[in-house]
Amino acid sequence: MDAVFVHLVEKYYMTNQAYWVNPTNLEKINSRGKILKGLLLGATIPNVTMQDSSKIFVTLYNVKSKYTLLYFLDPTCGHCQKEVPKMLALYDSIKSKGFEVYAVCTDLNIPEWKKYIIEHKLDWINVMDMDNVTGFHTTYDIYSTPVVYLLDENKKILAKKISADQVIEFMEKQFKKDEQKNKSDIKQ
Repeated sequence: MDAVFVHLVEKYYMTNQAYWVNPTNLEKINSRGKILKGLLLGATIPNVTMQDSSKIFVTLYNVKSKYTLLYFLDPTCGHCQKEVPKMLALYDSIKSKGFEVYAVCTDLNIPEWKKYIIEHKLDWINVMDMDNVTGFHTTYDIYSTPVVYLLDENKKILAKKISADQVIEFMEKQFKKDEQKNKSDIKQ
């Protein structure tokens, strides 16, 4: 649906054909279209650098993995509390197959975040915009949590805004595709 929205914005709103929209709403629609265009399936996700719990900067594009899950969460979010254990179980079961998680805490309560990491034994990459300078809420269209972007090794978006159960299902299919590709490559 995002691709349809972006198409409509580019075709009608950005070309001033949407005569029925007032200038204020037109600007909002155009702005939203620009944000979503960079987040369409197949697009390379915008890069970001944030600090981990030791205040070391970690850049998303430097994560070397066949698949990366860009995972926005809030330790106090009830839905996150249900999804994180599922995501952690998935991560533990497939990280050896080239799967990494770059988990962004959306809340700025550093002690609560560190406590959450320890209590849940989150051994994936945990980062936070400690100085609140990246503008990630807008860049990645984060209005609630959790939000998931599943990326390939080139950081192209394979899936987005899906649940932990859907990530599990998607990755099972992806690994089957990878196996089939490897078998056909060996035959050649």
